[in-house]
Amino acid sequence: MATADGTVYPFGDAAPYSAGPPQHFVGKVVGLTATPDGGGYWLVTDKGGVSTFGDAKPFGSAVGKTLAAPAVNLTATSDGQGYWLATADGGVMSFGDAPFFGSGASKPLAAPAVGMTPTPDGQGYWLATADGGVLSFGDAGFFGSGAGKPLAAPAVSLTATPDGQGYWLATADGGVMTFGDAAFSGSGAGSHLAAPAVGLTASPDGQGYWLATADGGVMSFGDAKFFGSNAGTHLGAPAVGLVVPQATPTAGIPLAYLTLDHQAAATCPGMPWAVLSGIGAVESDFGQSNLPGVHSGANFAGAAGPMQEGIGGAAGGTFFAYSHPVAKDMAPTLGGANPPSPYNPADAVYTAARYLCTNGAGQPATLNQAILAYNHSASYATEVQALASFYEGHGVSGNAVQLAMTQLGTPYVWGGTTPGVGFDCSGLTQWVYGRLGVALPRTSQAQYAALAHLPTNAPLAPGALLFFGPPTGPTHEGMYIGNGLMIDAPHTGAVVRVEPYKWSDYLGAALP
Repeated sequence: MATADGTVYPFGDAAPYSAGPPQHFVGKVVGLTATPDGGGYWLVTDKGGVSTFGDAKPFGSAVGKTLAAPAVNLTATSDGQGYWLATADGGVMSFGDAPFFGSGASKPLAAPAVGMTPTPDGQGYWLATADGGVLSFGDAGFFGSGAGKPLAAPAVSLTATPDGQGYWLATADGGVMTFGDAAFSGSGAGSHLAAPAVGLTASPDGQGYWLATADGGVMSFGDAKFFGSNAGTHLGAPAVGLVVPQATPTAGIPLAYLTLDHQAAATCPGMPWAVLSGIGAVESDFGQSNLPGVHSGANFAGAAGPMQEGIGGAAGGTFFAYSHPVAKDMAPTLGGANPPSPYNPADAVYTAARYLCTNGAGQPATLNQAILAYNHSASYATEVQALASFYEGHGVSGNAVQLAMTQLGTPYVWGGTTPGVGFDCSGLTQWVYGRLGVALPRTSQAQYAALAHLPTNAPLAPGALLFFGPPTGPTHEGMYIGNGLMIDAPHTGAVVRVEPYKWSDYLGAALP
């Protein structure tokens, strides 16, 4: 939570970033966003300055650039290369070398912009204006009956809905409205607050959203669960922005990395394999990130490869110091290089394991110390430990849900099996479990025939496949994610989304 005087508070037992005292700025804080690197967050002031919090790294030539009009909102770009800024005169600017896309970039609006969110289709972003309008930028598509609908009170915040079907809008009188056929869930829909709403964000459990109010309060809506001791706490200054701390990776652990993490951890008795997975997730999403240094070269600090190990600069030469014996010589089937390369997954993971082990990762009492040696940020160590606990407590089915959720907004394509391009219902489930090392047949009918069915009254576990259709066989399927919801690729013209599952033609469930 950011306040107008520049203080940042953790809520819900979220770990604060950086050990220093609250930082204050010239001008009032008007926007807050988590950084793509997971190292902290950025703050923007009404003077147009952009500052980092936590251990977040600024990047790009425009850092700190002053604007012609006050900034009103800030959001990280989907490519992870910077952030966008919306200004009170309706302009949109890119920062940190983030590219603009589409014909609407920097288009002036008839009314001041008050909220901005990237679109689920990844093609641009939506802007909410003070007169209640919602506009698309960057060739982002509108969908649903509510597009552009004016409101009775000025809009103050905008967020995409977890189901990918539209967005929610918070208004100055405390109301919350749906746009674009987004579904409300829970008893709080449309409730009004005692103080104006100033920040809105979807809750991580997908069950609703949180609102920050001008008097510093934080409330849950739509049956979203609060967690931690600070729920409902009021602040000494008005709230201006609300952001959910990132605590999970963007995908499940790829099978190749899962195998490497187990094998490399075995070389250090006592070291949990999941710590390597946690580091791999935070550093590069298991090599799937396109941030600088992951696939070639190095980042600004001299770190390289999927585990972001030092090859020079501030990061030192840790990779070269710990990359022997060569992984390829130890086990030729691992696929390591000779000489070892920081960009080779086997070399990177084994090097990380040796470095962690040298610094005490084999002993519970010194495990956190070892992680801090790898990266000196306390928030980094906290996130890695949290991810390690998650991975150790969740099997394939738990990771299946995490992986499936990365495809929200992907178009339905009959016969589709390609992430980000198109899936049909069985193509989605086959791809998810295939990434986790579980081979499923191609069609819903074949999956239903091949898998052992759960007993009729058995409780459903996240990751279970739900089948629908006539008694002769299924015509549709989805993946159960909990709380009576499933994720599925429903039909032509729709996208991968989260929705309640229906009982009218429910056939049964199976857990791969």
